Amino acid sequence: ECLLANEGVVPCNVDSEGESGFGGGYREDDNSGTLSYVVLTEGGFEFAPGNEINGISLIGVGSGTTLDHIQIDSNADDGIEFYGGNVSVKYLVLTGNLDDSLDWDEGWQGNVQYLLAIQTANGTEGNGIEADTEGTTDFLSKPTIANATFVFDTEDPRGWVFKASSGGFLLNSIGTVANGNTTVTDCVEVVGTGAQSNIGVGLAFSNVLADCPNFGDAGLEAASLNVITGVAADLNAFYASQAAQAAGQPINIANFNATYAESTADATFLDDTDYIGAVDPAATEGWFEGWTLDGTL
Repeated sequence: ECLLANEGVVPCNVDSEGESGFGGGYREDDNSGTLSYVVLTEGGFEFAPGNEINGISLIGVGSGTTLDHIQIDSNADDGIEFYGGNVSVKYLVLTGNLDDSLDWDEGWQGNVQYLLAIQTANGTEGNGIEADTEGTTDFLSKPTIANATFVFDTEDPRGWVFKASSGGFLLNSIGTVANGNTTVTDCVEVVGTGAQSNIGVGLAFSNVLADCPNFGDAGLEAASLNVITGVAADLNAFYASQAAQAAGQPINIANFNATYAESTADATFLDDTDYIGAVDPAATEGWFEGWTLDGTL
């Protein structure tokens, strides 16, 4: 069983991909240990048709777990996938993964801050985000992603995809299209009536610079706070945006939580930044320098 605050007791036997196990016995404050300054590269394979191994799969992992400074590079499937739980991550680099960069499922409600996701043209239909809730309706997926930069480079026309009732909150983040990519046309698509019903409730953006030919979902744009379109992200060598609109934008977690009652933004975990994107525009080097794989960024 799963024991969730304010949710009572609900079933929590969540099956993940690649026969990596079931997420049963989950508690919100579960401590599954620590991963810090870890690099995973060139992993993943198709275990069975439609059943592949991700770079990292987190199955019912709780908030007591520590994850920071992690790079997942050139994985044959998704970079990282969360199956339920509410584990959070800081300083996450996803480079060259062949399917989705960031994937979630089964009611994940954690936080991620400082995320740099660079797709590869060698991938096919992977998205920067693939958001799902399949497996349970007792608690829906609605994590918070803050200070993220996604560089879309895929054959799929959509950068971020929210589907099957999934929610999610994207704060102070950037979506932009890789140089030379002519396929990605929409930064975001919300798919299905379940996902659409979450717009403005469990699904909203704040201070998001969407540098794609189209934003992609007018309803989500209208229900969000300060979505910036028609402005080039203008990323420098450290993937920091040099757009004037990227600086001087307080993340303002308290205001966001007051506006969206279902927000999962955790003020005790998230730093109070004042810029859009994974890297401070005023930085003279990237926080990923010195520990990520040479030549991947």
